[in-house]
Amino acid sequence: MLTYFLSAKIHTRCCLASICITILLLNFLGCADRDDIERERREQSLGALAEANEALASAEQAMRDAGVDINFKELGGLESLADLNTVLPAPIDISQLEKQIKMEEGIENFYKVLDILGKAAVPATPAMPFEEFPIPVEISKTDWALIHFHLAYLYTLDSVSRLTRVAGDLYTIELEEGKVYQFTLTQEGEDLIDSAGAEDPTATIKIFTEEQRQAVIDTLYLLTGAKVVIQAHPGAGILSQEPQIDTTLFRSNTFTHLKEAVSAAKGIAPEIEEAFDDFEHDITEALSLELLENARDWGFEINLDTLPEELQELLKEVE
Repeated sequence: MLTYFLSAKIHTRCCLASICITILLLNFLGCADRDDIERERREQSLGALAEANEALASAEQAMRDAGVDINFKELGGLESLADLNTVLPAPIDISQLEKQIKMEEGIENFYKVLDILGKAAVPATPAMPFEEFPIPVEISKTDWALIHFHLAYLYTLDSVSRLTRVAGDLYTIELEEGKVYQFTLTQEGEDLIDSAGAEDPTATIKIFTEEQRQAVIDTLYLLTGAKVVIQAHPGAGILSQEPQIDTTLFRSNTFTHLKEAVSAAKGIAPEIEEAFDDFEHDITEALSLELLENARDWGFEINLDTLPEELQELLKEVE
């Protein structure tokens, strides 16, 4: 029994010695591993920055190709921004499908920048969380504000392009100097809607072609995130319609991106915050809310629960 006990003690000492030697070896090797890991992490971060810059360059080129790039220097620079409404192109200039496709390339690449930096709210593919990025890659508040502003700007132009392309003689998208886009019925459109019989619930909605109805539905989704639908009325020749938006590309809406831009602009410079805030107010009041209110009156069904709370409240005020 004693022999067994002594053997056990000797065996334990040997084991402890082996453990100590192993720990020393691991510590020695760990220093080299940490250097390798640190180097690898730094390389990954530099690679991410290069990817982000490439995506940003592609977004800017797509905007130039569509003729909708913004030259902030011509606006007086970020420190003394003029009225941002002056950057909006004429509706007819962005109505071609080819330009819409280019604008959507810009949207896709701006989201790539956010994904690479781990700051996208709804990544298309799982992205590494920002706080776990190998070496923290920071994006300045100014850059953050500008990316969201550009996304909101492109969402708005995409909407206007869709509406303008199918307007026909029913309505126009107007852009007065110093103002934002406005959806306006033509005289013919007003006469048709005024003469629609109140006893027929489909009388007004029938005035719009299927393509025009779809453009309104998709535009309201892009501007506000609202799910707007048309119920089927087979007897009146009306098919059911709902948003037909690629949500893997369009992950948010104009309203949300403008709110993000305004929030990020706080504390950068009063001029930037004020310019973004004014632009957001104008787009919301003159285009988004106006179109929401009219669409509801014309027979489009709006799911209010899909609207941001602030827009829900604003829409209730005009009921």
